[in-house]
Amino acid sequence: VDIKSVFTPMSTQLHTKIINITNIDIDFLKLLDDSRTDFDWPQYIEQNPLRLSQILQLILWSIHPSRISHYESNQLVAKILLLQINSLDGFPEYEIEDTVWSLVFQIGKLSKYNITKNVNLFSLYQLLNILNTYGMVKVPTYIRKLISSGIMYLHDSNDKFFHVSLLINLKISPLMKSQYN
Repeated sequence: VDIKSVFTPMSTQLHTKIINITNIDIDFLKLLDDSRTDFDWPQYIEQNPLRLSQILQLILWSIHPSRISHYESNQLVAKILLLQINSLDGFPEYEIEDTVWSLVFQIGKLSKYNITKNVNLFSLYQLLNILNTYGMVKVPTYIRKLISSGIMYLHDSNDKFFHVSLLINLKISPLMKSQYN
């Protein structure tokens, strides 16, 4: 899965970017849209281990502006990812974390207009905080990636403000006495 090409320009309006994922699993998206509270997700994940492209779909599905009415979508994503990590064919946590942060960096490169069209920022913040709570993503990892990318040091970086806003909205656990240097 090439995360760098997830948001591609429309052919008719080059300044407008749309979500572009190859090999979309329509049945999986229908399952997510119609998710019932009694659906057996553990059995589904055991029988149908997710591919990386489906994990990307899952995350984009939950943060898309059309999902505002699915207030439980972020909890469902966390549940499905936890099931996937703990399944026999599970992904290592670091692969999921790397996918999440790579997607965040791609979202940061979008213009404000394209972010509004493709991402509900409140849902993104909420999802990242839930994944952080479950230990699937780690804020220090994000900060290290942010520093090493050099984005924060560029004067003309438009995505710097996106990342600052994201950092402000991430819940960071307080340091314990043993963590001080």
